[in-house]
Amino acid sequence: MLASKRGNERVLGQVVEGSELSNQSDGIIRIGDIVYVSADLTGGCLSADGLDQECRVISHHETDSIPLDCLFELRVQHNYKAQRTLQMELKKGLFDESDEASGFRDPRRIQRENDAKEEIHRNIYETSRSVGVPVVYGQIVEFFHLKSGMSLSLRTGDRDSVIENEPAQSHAVEISARGSESSWIRLESRYKIRQVGDPVHYWDTVCLASGESKSESNLMLSCCSEPQYDAAMGDQSTASFNLHISTDNYPWKLRLYRKNSFHGEQSFIAENPALSLLSNKDFVKGGDVLRLLHTDIQAYLTFNDVLFNESSTAINFSQSHSLPSNDNISMVDAIPAFSLWRLELEDGTSGAIAALKCACRLQHLVTGQYLSFAQQGTSPRFCLIPTPNHTTVFLMEPVFMTEGLLKWQGCIHLQHRITGVYVHSERSVAVASNVLLRQDAFSVEQVPWELVQ
Repeated sequence: MLASKRGNERVLGQVVEGSELSNQSDGIIRIGDIVYVSADLTGGCLSADGLDQECRVISHHETDSIPLDCLFELRVQHNYKAQRTLQMELKKGLFDESDEASGFRDPRRIQRENDAKEEIHRNIYETSRSVGVPVVYGQIVEFFHLKSGMSLSLRTGDRDSVIENEPAQSHAVEISARGSESSWIRLESRYKIRQVGDPVHYWDTVCLASGESKSESNLMLSCCSEPQYDAAMGDQSTASFNLHISTDNYPWKLRLYRKNSFHGEQSFIAENPALSLLSNKDFVKGGDVLRLLHTDIQAYLTFNDVLFNESSTAINFSQSHSLPSNDNISMVDAIPAFSLWRLELEDGTSGAIAALKCACRLQHLVTGQYLSFAQQGTSPRFCLIPTPNHTTVFLMEPVFMTEGLLKWQGCIHLQHRITGVYVHSERSVAVASNVLLRQDAFSVEQVPWELVQ
C-alpha cells in the first residue's frame, strides 16, 4: 500500500518555523507555491505515490520530513473544452480515417488537434503569468502533484447519490494524467470569518469543493475517520485514511513547503511548467552519488558479494536502509555502502542536470567498476566490469512524466540501451526482463556528500 511503500522516503528539504522559506510577512497563499494538504481531524497529509491513481491521507508527525508524495503545486484554473471535444469525437469515431494509410487526414481532426494544442499553450502561459498572484476564497485552483506530474481530481459522478451518502463507483478522489474539469477545486472557508474574495492564509481552515458543482449543495473532499493499516507491514506504525466525496464541510489546512524560487523568471516557467518551483539542488546531476530504491520490494540495487566471494559478480538488492557514518565500523556493517552508485552522463559532463530518458553509466562507488549487461558464463546478465564501453550505457526511462529533468525521489525504469532489456527484481536478484513491468520502478535517492567522504 501507499503508506507502507513510501513511509521512509526522504525529500528535497523541510520548512522549519522561523526559516527564510516560512517567514512570509503576510502568510498569503499564492499561485505557484508548493504546499502539502493537512487533514485537520485525523492528522496526516494528502498523498499519492503516482504508481497508480490512488490518493489517501497518510499519518505524519510534525517532526518528520514531508514525503515528496505529499507535495502539490498550486496552479490557476485551466481550460479543457477543446481537449475534451477532441477526445469525445475520437471516441465516437466522427473523423474520416478510411484513407489515412495514403497520408490523407480528416481536416476536421486536424482543426480539433490544433485547437487542443493552442488551448494547452494558453494554459501554460496563464500558469506562468499568474505565479505569485494571491489566492482568494471562491477561486478555483488546481493541485498539481509534483512527483507524478498529474493533477488532483474529484470525480463526482452521480451527484444525487453523493448527497444521499450512497456509495457509487463513479465517485473517486484520484490523480489524473489527463487534466479535466474534475481537476477544478474551489477553496472555501470552513468558518464565516472569511468572505468570498478574501485572501487565503496558511493558518486558515479551508474546505476543498469540486469546481464543477454549481448548486447550493457543494461536493467536498472528505477524509474517513477510520484508519487503515497495511497487513504486510506487521505493525500499526503507519496509518492511512481513505478519501471520499461528500457534502460535509471537512476541514483542511494548506501548509507551506516552499515558495516559488523562480519568481519573475517567466521564460523558465513557461518552458518548464512542471518544474517551475524547484532549484538546481533538487535535480540529479552528472557526478552525483545516489542509491536506486526498487519501489515494489523496497530494496536498493546493490553489489556486495565481494565481501564474501571475489569471483562473484551478481547484482542484487539489499533491504538495509542505513548508511555508514564513521570510520570505526566493520565491513559487515558497511554493506549498505555497496548500494552507492555514481551517475556518469554519457557525454562525461559533470554537474549537468540529468534529463529523463538520458543515456548514462552507473559506476559502483566502492569497487570503481561499471554496471553492465554482458556475457558472464553461459548467458548475459547484469554484472560489473572494470572499463566503460557500449555495454555499460543505460537509459533512465520515466515512470510518470514523458519528458523533463530528473528530480531526486523521481521514479525511473532502468533500461539497457543496446539490448533494450529492463532491470527486474526476481528473488532479490537483478535479472533482465524483455517486457517493461510497472512494478520495476526505481526511486532515485540522494546520498549526502559527508557520508560519501
